[in-house]
Amino acid sequence: MFSCLGYAQITNAYIFNKYNTVDTGLVSVVAVKPTNNGYLYVGDIDAVNGFSGTYMQTINQRGEKITTHILYGETCYSTIYLGGCLQYSADSNFVVAFNKGSQYHNMNFMLIKFQENGQVLWLHEYERQYNQNTAQVVSCFDGGFLITGLSQQYFTPTSVGPARIHVIKTDNNGEEEWEYIYPANNVGPTHASQTADGGYIISGYQYNTATGYDMYALKIDALGMVEWEKTYGTPVDDGGCSVQSYPLGGYYLVGLKWVGGFTKALYSAWLDDAGNVIYSKTISKNEVFIIDSNPVYLEDGSYVGVTNSYGPPPIWEVAFTTFNNSGEIVSEIPISSGLPGEDYIRDLEPTPDGGYILAGFNYTVPQSSWVVKLGPNGEYCGTAPCLDSLYVTAITPPHNETITRAEVYPNPAKGSATITYTLPPQLPFAVLELYNLQGEKVRYWVLQPSPNPSQREEITQTLNLEGILPGMYVWRLALPGGYEQYEVSGKVVVE
Repeated sequence: MFSCLGYAQITNAYIFNKYNTVDTGLVSVVAVKPTNNGYLYVGDIDAVNGFSGTYMQTINQRGEKITTHILYGETCYSTIYLGGCLQYSADSNFVVAFNKGSQYHNMNFMLIKFQENGQVLWLHEYERQYNQNTAQVVSCFDGGFLITGLSQQYFTPTSVGPARIHVIKTDNNGEEEWEYIYPANNVGPTHASQTADGGYIISGYQYNTATGYDMYALKIDALGMVEWEKTYGTPVDDGGCSVQSYPLGGYYLVGLKWVGGFTKALYSAWLDDAGNVIYSKTISKNEVFIIDSNPVYLEDGSYVGVTNSYGPPPIWEVAFTTFNNSGEIVSEIPISSGLPGEDYIRDLEPTPDGGYILAGFNYTVPQSSWVVKLGPNGEYCGTAPCLDSLYVTAITPPHNETITRAEVYPNPAKGSATITYTLPPQLPFAVLELYNLQGEKVRYWVLQPSPNPSQREEITQTLNLEGILPGMYVWRLALPGGYEQYEVSGKVVVE
């Protein structure tokens, strides 16, 4: 049996709060990922003479800059929007989705694959008749990518048709496999992820004449066919939402709900597999209460997120907020760049030391990039710029048990095999990949979570090997970005 040890106890983790400005124009950060040496983030940079570019930067664990590279830049309109634009690829590189065009109303989806050192491996532009916007990307179980965003026809720069969800599925080299533009009008997709059944959930908001803005979710299968489509809210203007797979089953929605007058409140709902509401919770605070980035869900169904609340100017607060699994606020930690004007966080990612890394910008001209590292319990060093060393003692799993364990048997196997495994408790599923000795992926299986993650119970699943040529293969229990250190692998002979 091949096992991978859990978290080592960490005695010297860093938390920081830092912003960065450029003297040639505007700069932002919208997405971030942990790396072996620290963190990598991407954003926009706009300079003189109409230059616009998408850049990446790496920083160490103290928040100090290591490298900066322009991934794509020219005299054009270029935009990068949300935290979902940056993902790990199956081969431990990175992909970033953004939009670029000759005019703001004539933009195309772009996808770049690149290495941590800034080396671009390939670039694709998906040129279409309609204007494309708000590009994000999902790294798929099969090693390919799903680009999501919206398409909208501009008749003139001021005359525009309805916005519709636009999805392009590619292989691992960015080559198109299939594409759909869905018929629902005036939809703004803001979040997308792959689900355990191999399909995808896309969420955001929709506007229609009868009810104004509504929370919106679209579930499609692995080939892009619609399984269900729903809106949530009231007969009056509500807001957008994020819908993700939930550790306790089904999906979880976090969004905005109208509660009277011009006031909206935080709304959360546990959804079943068909998108129906099982349980919901509404929380009001100040004038408006919104979430800018995807929440991170924990194994017990609780979650953390970054919230913005504001009222009459100049009230504006960004907070790292913890919720229980009933949707109630447990704690709020206000965070700030210390700059005048409005702060925004666009991405929130868990880090290997048990903490969180946040990426965003301050919306004051000149616009500044902003990165914040928090401890496991939201420990915060204060207003930027600051750096603290944090003594971390509560990272090892309960009972000192291993986080990930897997065994494939019998070995050799013929026709079928069995895998027995456990997963990190916060993951709702994993993927087992099978590679030949030339490094080509020949098959994959979606693995379900342990029935009782808190007890680290093992689960057994049958693997269909029919159609696989005889020979030696390498299997890999693949986990999503940020959990690579818990992956396990081995070899199996197929007869």
